Amino acid sequence: MVTFCSQCKAFCNVDYSKKQAICSRCGEVQNIEAPPEIRNTKLVYENIVVVTNSLKQMNGLSRRVCSCPKCGNKEAYVSIVGARNEEDYETEKLRCTECGYSWRESS
Repeated sequence: MVTFCSQCKAFCNVDYSKKQAICSRCGEVQNIEAPPEIRNTKLVYENIVVVTNSLKQMNGLSRRVCSCPKCGNKEAYVSIVGARNEEDYETEKLRCTECGYSWRESS
């Protein structure tokens, strides 16, 4: 919690044990309330798969058997990215069908 002095508008040092904020410039003491106690809570994660519009649009693309570097899934959508000039090689852009992770492979 950041507190500022009501007289000189300077930053106050907060002492929660005494429930006071003391101005670092003029020394004014202000009474404050202690912040609410923070408790540790256990987070429960469920297996939720979110299918975004970009993944729905990719259903029409061709698929290839390859291993996803992130989740290990064995299938990915494939699109070929053209070369900028004749010297560059074509690059395959792959996107995992399971987690949506994207990576590139040069041919």
